[in-house]
Amino acid sequence: MHFLQPKRVAANPASGLNLNVETPLAVSRGRAKRSRNAIGDQTTGVSPKGLARAIRFESIRERLMFDSNANLTDLAYEFGYTDQAHFIKDFKALTGKTPGEFALEMQQLKNVFRENENVVFLQSSPTIPDYKTQRRQTMIRDNLIASLLVKDYDDAISFYSGKLGFVVVEDVPMGPDRWVTIALPNSHETVFALHVAKSNSDLALVGKQGGSFPFLGITTDDCLGDYKRLKAQAVKFQGEPEVRPYGTGVMLEDLYGNKIFLNQEPAKVAAKN
Repeated sequence: MHFLQPKRVAANPASGLNLNVETPLAVSRGRAKRSRNAIGDQTTGVSPKGLARAIRFESIRERLMFDSNANLTDLAYEFGYTDQAHFIKDFKALTGKTPGEFALEMQQLKNVFRENENVVFLQSSPTIPDYKTQRRQTMIRDNLIASLLVKDYDDAISFYSGKLGFVVVEDVPMGPDRWVTIALPNSHETVFALHVAKSNSDLALVGKQGGSFPFLGITTDDCLGDYKRLKAQAVKFQGEPEVRPYGTGVMLEDLYGNKIFLNQEPAKVAAKN
């Protein structure tokens, strides 16, 4: 009896996928490599190899966006490239830029955000050459960075991290200034960049990010418990938690008066009771 030996190929370390391994089960069901490639192309619009390439590229691109000083040689080896030359060639084929050029652009964008809080950054996903034409559509997808005007970095960090539980994602020198970003511990999709207000127009906006509305909404598993805990830490609230159709919530204010709505979803309220 003849058994087909699995064909080993290099797995993609960034995604954990090994899409090109042929097994007896795959062959017995008529799904050898060529067949599975066709199925993948019909399902996702891209071959398994192209999908793995796209996942690896997105991981590298995201790393460089938030760490423009990353060592490119270490990055190449971390994501499975045999050398930096192949890494640069692959990256440039997808973006038209070398990793170094892309990292420099990200650094320049950080400077723009630091100097002008009114800038809105729109970014679309890159078009992968293997995608079918109908899947080459780009659209606004993720909120990457939102700016928050403060009077002092450390005071703001003390409130948002020490009381609300945010984590400091970045706190690095930027010339005479600092680049400080914070995010909720379980959600780094939205990152808040802190900017010290210096001009009169910016100072006038401190504490008024959302006007009379909350500039931020936060979900919690225990609204009443968080209300009592924060109240004991002298956090200012506008009333007490109330039950609404959308959950149990209460409005609080940050150290400058910005309104933040704290909400516990109905399902979580019922589960606790």
